[in-house]
Amino acid sequence: MKKKWVLLLILGLLLSTNLVYVGAYADTASADEGAILKIGVKQEPDSLNPFAAWEAASSEIFQLTYDALTAFDRDLKVVPGLAESWEVSADQLTWTFHLRKEVKWHDGTPFTSADVKYTYEAIQETQMGMYYGSISDITNIEVVDDYTIKMSSKLPKANMLQNVTPILPEHIWSAFNAENVLEFENEQMIGTGPFKIVEWQRGQQVVFGRNADYFERKPQVNNLIYVIYANNDTMVQSFQNGEIDIALGLDYVDIKNILEDKNVKNYSYEENGFTELAFNSSEPNGAFNPLIQDKIVRHAIDYAIDKQKIVDLVYDSSAVPGTSYIPPSQAPWHFEPSKEELRLFNPEEAIKLLENAGFVNVDAEGIRSNDQGERLSFLLLSRSDNTSEVQVGQLIQSFLKDVGIELKIETVDDGVLNDRTMSTLDYDMFIWGWGGDIDPSVLLNVLTTANLNNLNDVFYSNPKYDEIVAKQATEMDMDKRIEMVHEAQSILYDDQPYNILYYSNNNQLVRTDLVSGLKPTSSGAIFYASSTANYLDAVLAGSSTGTMSSGMILIIVAVIVLAVIAGVFTLKKRTQKHQDQERQEW
Repeated sequence: MKKKWVLLLILGLLLSTNLVYVGAYADTASADEGAILKIGVKQEPDSLNPFAAWEAASSEIFQLTYDALTAFDRDLKVVPGLAESWEVSADQLTWTFHLRKEVKWHDGTPFTSADVKYTYEAIQETQMGMYYGSISDITNIEVVDDYTIKMSSKLPKANMLQNVTPILPEHIWSAFNAENVLEFENEQMIGTGPFKIVEWQRGQQVVFGRNADYFERKPQVNNLIYVIYANNDTMVQSFQNGEIDIALGLDYVDIKNILEDKNVKNYSYEENGFTELAFNSSEPNGAFNPLIQDKIVRHAIDYAIDKQKIVDLVYDSSAVPGTSYIPPSQAPWHFEPSKEELRLFNPEEAIKLLENAGFVNVDAEGIRSNDQGERLSFLLLSRSDNTSEVQVGQLIQSFLKDVGIELKIETVDDGVLNDRTMSTLDYDMFIWGWGGDIDPSVLLNVLTTANLNNLNDVFYSNPKYDEIVAKQATEMDMDKRIEMVHEAQSILYDDQPYNILYYSNNNQLVRTDLVSGLKPTSSGAIFYASSTANYLDAVLAGSSTGTMSSGMILIIVAVIVLAVIAGVFTLKKRTQKHQDQERQEW
């Protein structure tokens, strides 16, 4: 009897030891401490404060550190975020969101519906930041309980579920008001997202750590680092040297010579965005030439620019000449001007328009002016850290010179460009770009009057455009809404606050010998794709990363148990046999 209990005790110890080992593996294997995903980028955030940020880099960081009510999966379909379910009233005016329970902020404070109410109302009150246009039409927010919230609007809200506004912690942000909220640098970024920010070394890198308490599937890597590069050449060299695992935002001309490398995979896709030549449309109180606000002059500039040549020379034919505001990758929202409306490269037509507008005098330098002595001489601001855009500016300068327009170019960094365009108004044109979202309202809202002094960086205002943009956001019939979105773009194409130069084909390089687990979203992108899926799935080569399924754990445990039992049974038989032999000899 004593031997039996000893054997059972041994079996229990063996079993418990192996269960502890397997359990420890299942817990730690989800992220190797040495697994650091290094992603090369050219753009760093302009701010970590969602009330102040504009740049796509900031938006991507918000997506990693915060959560919205809903999210997008790899197919860019709406899935639960902080809201686990929702329903809309019969009149489509009230949405009820049921929030996840037991979600915590990075500092351990419980998340509740009060955080949602605070975030939306604070953004509405300040009317600041890139998310205001997504929630400005919500008229009432009611906290039903800690995990239920209702939102109402006067008209149906077609893009309610496509709203990616990051939810902020009330217990931190409520200390600020509309007057001082922009002063908060938010360097600790307390969120609920899958990553926690560790450090932002300006001009060098942004470092994140894994949120081990994330309510959804957790990142496979322990750390994520955005390594910031001043130019494409340096980034490509670092990528080839294995110093970074992934390189984002590269032009085809920069990478075509390394694509044959067996360890390099390129994810190329049509970007949801555009690069534009923007025109100063502000009130005449800045240091600019008011002739740029003459629509005839802007149309002439459009005819004078050979966009196909820009695409061929600067981007090695890997981009598409631009026309209208919503890019072709966002079909069916994209509007294509009719043959009669379309302004293709035609210098003769440009000259004809200018002469009909009275710019018939040509000086010794070939620059046109009218009888009042007003010269067609303009200042173009170009981003110094984007060599491709600098080249584009130089080509545009040459094209305009051919039709009698002088273009002076000044290269500046992003901070100066932002200040010159939004504060001093010291420019006539600038080259920059916008990235869109899944729903067209995000881009359309940029140029509304409501976004003056916010996202509307050219101070464009057209009441008819505003009206159509507002109506399309309330139209639940998809076909009717598409018509409205096209009509809004038609207005912009005629007014030309932006001349859409081209739609880029973006390239994202991956070192397949260093990282795996990545799959493109339905847009073709892996990162900067409106989804965190690849940030969570990335696995570093050589790491112990990888989770063990519960089924596999049970199989291993069962094998261990059977092995121990078999061993005990064999030991018992051998012992019994030995005892029998002793008896016979006795």
